Amino acid sequence: MKVYIYIGMVAGTILLFYLSALLVLETVVNSNSKLHHQMISAILKAPVLFFDINPTGRIMNRFSKDLGLMDEILPQSCYVAFRNLIIIVVAFLIPFVGNYWLGFALFPLMLICAYNGKQYIRTSREVSRLQAISYSPVLSHFSSTLEGLATIRAFRVQEDFIKKYFW
Repeated sequence: MKVYIYIGMVAGTILLFYLSALLVLETVVNSNSKLHHQMISAILKAPVLFFDINPTGRIMNRFSKDLGLMDEILPQSCYVAFRNLIIIVVAFLIPFVGNYWLGFALFPLMLICAYNGKQYIRTSREVSRLQAISYSPVLSHFSSTLEGLATIRAFRVQEDFIKKYFW
């Protein structure tokens, strides 16, 4: 009897993987469409001062970056998250079906996993913030160098700027 239950759970897991892939695809397509409509709506309702301050290239770059993330990175990340969630649930559930006494050991393990997940998210956000802060001076130097490129070349101080950049 337990073999049939195990086979049924494995078949259910395979079905869940397939359904999660379909769910992720449908969700991403809908969210991408909604994001695009909201972005277009916000741009069309923006005051003229917004267009005076922000060049068209920056606006287009932001559009392409956001929509590119939605098209390329979000589907894969969501699918991996759903897949890992299904694997975790099945990894806890299948032994529990074989021996229900394992539930007493599995419940504290699930709490520990949830706590570690929250700690990871908090740490990951902080590392991303620190990474962005550390890139800021380099990008600022590079941007100001590009703006003053004609002056730098006129005074022939390219080597000085190269040394500053790599210092």
